[in-house]
This record gives sequence, structure tokens and C-alpha cells, in this order.
Amino acid sequence: MMRGGLFLIGLGTLLKAVQLLDIPIVVQGLAGMVNIVLIVPWVFLWAKRFRGAGQSALMAFIPIGAYIALASVLWLIGIWDVFLETMQAGTPHQGDMTAMQEAVDAVMLANVRKVEIAALVMPIFASLVILFSANKLIKVKRV
Repeated sequence: MMRGGLFLIGLGTLLKAVQLLDIPIVVQGLAGMVNIVLIVPWVFLWAKRFRGAGQSALMAFIPIGAYIALASVLWLIGIWDVFLETMQAGTPHQGDMTAMQEAVDAVMLANVRKVEIAALVMPIFASLVILFSANKLIKVKRV
């Protein structure tokens, strides 16, 4: 379980990092699609772990859902300063939607790399936390 999980985390991180490089858009798109397809081995890995513990394979969706929630929270924490800066840039233009959108776009363009880095790094931490903690919580039933 642990070797498979660490391999999938590494491969997913590598594929996400490829998308941040200045390479042809076709290669970036291919890496993105393969990264999405990595959900299937995660489901199988968790299902096998739960089945090995004598539980339903459908329980595999619990750690996957927990990962999605934790990764989202960590990503928001990682970009919180960008969010605050965006809100501060848009607040003075509340009456003028065009000016507000331009101010928000300027802040987002200035911080696009920071948002991309947070989207790369924060899911790694979430994956590791879920992998180690959920794996420890699943008790194997001895026959």
C-alpha cells in the first residue's frame, strides 16, 4: 500500500510539474489527462487495502474524498495572501465592474506562478497525510 501510494504521489507530482514548464501545449495536455487518469489506480489501491481489512471496497471513496477536501483547504491556505490582495484590489472599484475586473485580473496575472506552485505543492502534503493516516486507521482483521 505504502509503496504504491508513494509511487502515485511521485508520478502525479511529476505530471503536474510538467504542466508548469514551457513545453508544447499538446504535451502539457497529455500530462494533464494522464494525471486525471491516476484517479483509477488510487481507487483500486484503496479498495484493495479496505478489502484486505475485511471491509467493503466502496470505503475507498472515504480517503479519496478526504484528500479532495484537505488538498482544497491546503491550497486555499497557500494562496490566501493572493486572495486578500485580489479582494483589496477590487474593493475600491465596487461600483464599476469593468474596473474591478481589470484590477483583479492584474493581481491574478502578477501572482499566477504562486498559484500554480501552491497547486503543485499543497496536494503533495494532503496526499501524504491521507496516505499515512488512513492506512494506519484501517485495521486488518486476522482470520
